Amino acid sequence: MQQREIIRKSFKTMEEDSTRNGLSIFIRLLSEYPEYKTIWPQFRSIPDSSLISSDALKRHAIVYMGGLRQIVESMDDDQKLAEQAYAIAKSHVKWGIQQFHIEHMLPAVIAVLRVCLKQNDPLVEEAWTTMFDFIAKLIEIFRSHHSVKRSSIEHFVP
Repeated sequence: MQQREIIRKSFKTMEEDSTRNGLSIFIRLLSEYPEYKTIWPQFRSIPDSSLISSDALKRHAIVYMGGLRQIVESMDDDQKLAEQAYAIAKSHVKWGIQQFHIEHMLPAVIAVLRVCLKQNDPLVEEAWTTMFDFIAKLIEIFRSHHSVKRSSIEHFVP
């Protein structure tokens, strides 16, 4: 099965409880990297003990899952996928997000996928790893050049 189809099918399962799964991703990420809380201005004033039950984290989890949905829905159109990836890279660079931040999110996403799929599927993990590597590399390219053209991003679409 092609990686894009694997991502599409596994995301559909994860999206069945989108908000809870998005929250789970961020709770796992922030448990592993508590210093990342300072990346998001809306989280900075919330005490660590209150963050996991905060409306701010819930709202961000919804936005995050919506961003994943946009990527997944655009995967059949390389031009649209490049535009989505460009927009994501541009919006994340302004907050100081770097390649390693995206790479650090992947284990949390994989863990949530394992729970949703009720199994550990190496093909699913490989497909999602490819997608996250793609996004992480684009963020680094955008950071390095600050003016990457959408047309040049298309050459990196997996």
